[in-house]
Amino acid sequence: MNQGRKTSGIWFVLFWVSFVIMVISVAILLWQHIGTETANIQFEEMQSEANARMEDDAEEVVYDREMTETEQTVEAEQPKQTGNAAQAERSERAEQTEEHRSSEKTDVSADQQNIEETAETEPPVQTPEKMLDWAALHSQNPDIYAWIYVPDTGVDYPVVQHPTDNSYYLNHNLNGSKGYPGCIYTENFNRRDFSDTHTVLYGHNLKDKTMFSTLHNFEDPQLLQKEHYIYLYTEEAEFAYRIFAAYEFSSIHLLDNYDYTNAYVYEDFLRQIRQAAGNIRQDVEVTAKDRIITLSTCTADHDAARRYLVTGVLVSEKGR
Repeated sequence: MNQGRKTSGIWFVLFWVSFVIMVISVAILLWQHIGTETANIQFEEMQSEANARMEDDAEEVVYDREMTETEQTVEAEQPKQTGNAAQAERSERAEQTEEHRSSEKTDVSADQQNIEETAETEPPVQTPEKMLDWAALHSQNPDIYAWIYVPDTGVDYPVVQHPTDNSYYLNHNLNGSKGYPGCIYTENFNRRDFSDTHTVLYGHNLKDKTMFSTLHNFEDPQLLQKEHYIYLYTEEAEFAYRIFAAYEFSSIHLLDNYDYTNAYVYEDFLRQIRQAAGNIRQDVEVTAKDRIITLSTCTADHDAARRYLVTGVLVSEKGR
């Protein structure tokens, strides 16, 4: 009889222990879900603010252009010179010496040469304007130091770097909460001014298509054959990288396993990219003199031994 009561007591205790564990598990899952939703809302709000500033800036450009066209129209409608004034002007031109005309030709040639030299040094692409409130971003999280934007994807996020823990933002959000979606981040292997030969940014591949999930859009070979760019913004400068490869690669640490200061090692790494499984633009020239950027996320099947990478070469850099 006593043994039966003991058995019943044990089952009663086990029941309540199981019940408490179940309640705690549900609470943890609910807390993680709330944290994820909160982080996504924060990202969407920051994206909306940045895009709104872009639209305002575009409207100002249109307004300035319209005002210029109006002024040109008014000038065109002004009365022409009187006959006497026009005749005097023609006489003055006729009295120019041959030496003066030769000087003008020389000046024109010099101007044309300057124009050609300027065209060669100008950046080949224009970075889209993105009016970012850096003070507001820093007040939200002081680890924010850049912003990344990739057209034709959902990538439009702040970039962070933790001062001591390279894996912190793998599972922490901007507000410090732990869990997904995490953040777009770099490690302290890279400087924050994007001056390194190879810069690597990390982001999750999530079912809700946030973070770096939509980089898998470049699995479409037709999409990648069009010109696509990775844009980076900091307080001091803007960068544009032409995408030339979207591919699967080993999950080895790209910055710890290659010495990019060694030209031979760097050239070998670029050859590996050219030979990788994926969509590669062979028409985009990349040499060991170039700086590149790689966006790293999980493969579609989340194979732990592989990563899906999108790599671009720097084609434009300008100060702000």
